Amino acid sequence: MVACSPSSALLLSGDPHRAEELVQATFERTYRSWRRARDGEPRAYARRILLNLRIDGWRRSRTRSFAIFPTPTDLRSRAST
Repeated sequence: MVACSPSSALLLSGDPHRAEELVQATFERTYRSWRRARDGEPRAYARRILLNLRIDGWRRSRTRSFAIFPTPTDLRSRAST
């Protein structure tokens, strides 16, 4: 199945290692739900899974980037010690 090619994953992620992980996760999810996928269009189903996984990754990274910055309360408690 060439539906979720590494080149598509690379375009979405920009990182070869992350692209490999996306393709592997896509194959795993497609395999787990093969009954549903084979009734329709399996390649389109796999492409949608690939895209959804990447969108989830963007969402997770966006929330993580905000968690790195200390809050004003954290800064005050550090200054007082």
